Amino acid sequence: MGGTIGAFDLFHVGHLRFLAAARQHCTHLKVGVGSDRLLPLSKGRAPVCSESHRMEILRGLRCVDEVCVFDVGLDRTDAAARWLADWGVSTVFVSRDWINTPRWQHLMPMLAHQGIACHALPYTQGISTTALRQQLTQGGQKAQQDTSLADVVSPGRVKMV
Repeated sequence: MGGTIGAFDLFHVGHLRFLAAARQHCTHLKVGVGSDRLLPLSKGRAPVCSESHRMEILRGLRCVDEVCVFDVGLDRTDAAARWLADWGVSTVFVSRDWINTPRWQHLMPMLAHQGIACHALPYTQGISTTALRQQLTQGGQKAQQDTSLADVVSPGRVKMV
């Protein structure tokens, strides 16, 4: 059984790719969503979408089997390690852009001591919640596009390329 934790605010394709990759490495994927209370403390800003909306989005994904609220900051590594151990997962999936941070470097040996492996998964370059927030504050001037997926021809019609 595998698990991952995150804010999952302004859900985007990078989140989807990460969760789909995690699910390929386990038979059951649990996702812990950072609480509305926790995110201003850990991220320095309130989420755009409420925890209940973020959880509903995640529950709607085929690759996610279970969703709960995660309310322990990773800066409290002892408490976070206990929470993850009590969660009942054997593997925690972490994005490659986070795995080498001091918090995860301190947390990984504590989890290993409890028999929980940490597995780094690829980060989708150029796609992030931070970039989406910046685009929104700039009036959406530069929308993220991937024309390899689809070109919108007119409302209601999509041309695949």
